[in-house]
Amino acid sequence: MLRMSEAPPLVPSQKVYGTVYIVLDDFGKLGRVYRETDETAADAETVIRNLLLGEYHRPVRVIAFNTDEGRSIDASRESRP
Repeated sequence: MLRMSEAPPLVPSQKVYGTVYIVLDDFGKLGRVYRETDETAADAETVIRNLLLGEYHRPVRVIAFNTDEGRSIDASRESRP
């Protein structure tokens, strides 16, 4: 059992700038989960590439978080020029 002093911090030691993207994936009877993503792979281009490569089981939605601006959006509906 970890003591409080041994537990990893909940707040990252380095501030993440910009927008972070995560994918809600559907595993049928097992349920839906937000897929764990390394912070270096949480950008729009990597998520799109992973979607095209079939890295997700049944992606339901992509959520974008921008903590600098204090907002989140359903990026599944976002259009790109």
